[in-house]
Amino acid sequence: MAKKKKKKATKKKAARKKVAKKKAKKKAKKKVTKKKAKKKAKKKAAKKKKKVAKKKTAKKKKKAAKKAKKKTAKKAPVKKASAVRSGGMKEPMAPRPAPTPSLFGTGGQPATPERDSQGSGSGEFRPPW
Repeated sequence: MAKKKKKKATKKKAARKKVAKKKAKKKAKKKVTKKKAKKKAKKKAAKKKKKVAKKKTAKKKKKAAKKAKKKTAKKAPVKKASAVRSGGMKEPMAPRPAPTPSLFGTGGQPATPERDSQGSGSGEFRPPW
């Protein structure tokens, strides 16, 4: 009987050791996974930053393109106007307001200049009637 009792005790000890080993393994795995997760998160954050930066640069480029378009749009009618002045005032007055809004439209500007030009036009045309 004594021998059997001893065996039982050793069995329990072995079982405990096994459990402890399993727990230790789990803990170690958790640590590793945590480290991996941290690394992954860092990588993800870096990627996101890059993406955001790319988007921002794209936005800036778009803005610059818009500005350039606006500049060309503003320059074009001025040249036309100077040519028109040399030709004569009355006839070309009608076509001149028409190109500017369309140019603004391509430049992606708010509709205020269009409205203004129309408003001022109606103001100019009312008194003669």
